Amino acid sequence: MTLGKTIAQLRIQKNWRQADLAERLGVHPSHVTRWEADRVRPRRRTLESLAQALEVSLEELLETDHRELGSRIVGLEDPVLTDLLGQVHKLDEREREALKTFLESMITRAQLEEVLQQRKSGPSVLIDSGRRRARRSA
Repeated sequence: MTLGKTIAQLRIQKNWRQADLAERLGVHPSHVTRWEADRVRPRRRTLESLAQALEVSLEELLETDHRELGSRIVGLEDPVLTDLLGQVHKLDEREREALKTFLESMITRAQLEEVLQQRKSGPSVLIDSGRRRARRSA
């Protein structure tokens, strides 16, 4: 379930209209409409206010959204990794930056290995400014 659907579901459970929730948060009802339609994601401070108004923890509000995100990552069929990615929001900014650096370095290494493997496998075709040319093997 997306974040927007979660917000809508929790609001409906309280028998509130979008205007009721908007009034409690001090925002225009159109903001609630856009959140629930997943057109706009609320800012962190607004998410905290939403959780409080809907009487759920921030983690509960975000949990299904993060799982949905993890399951949409192409080729990610590892449930443990999906769950871990769904919990990244629990890390502080310094820890998230460290995780990004680590992942970027791992992906760069994998890309370099792929390029080296392609070079070892023989000639290939490169596209250079719209013109095709053969690349020589090393």
